[in-house]
Amino acid sequence: MNLAEALAQLRAWCDRSRGVPIELALGVSGSFQSRGTYGEAALAEVEAELGFALPPAYREFMATVGESSLFGWSPSGGWAR
Repeated sequence: MNLAEALAQLRAWCDRSRGVPIELALGVSGSFQSRGTYGEAALAEVEAELGFALPPAYREFMATVGESSLFGWSPSGGWAR
């Protein structure tokens, strides 16, 4: 699986899950949620503010999946309660 395929899979899981656990494989589940992707202008603004270019793979992640909680993890404390 290449990066584009992996990002497409994460995006599909985000679209399907919307923050609610989904089955990924027999006995394996996770929740996924994208809170918005970043277009070229937004990414350029972030780079200008930081003063350096973001790595190409990270730019692709932010454009495809974006700000997100993956596999049930979130900055506000893990699995939804």
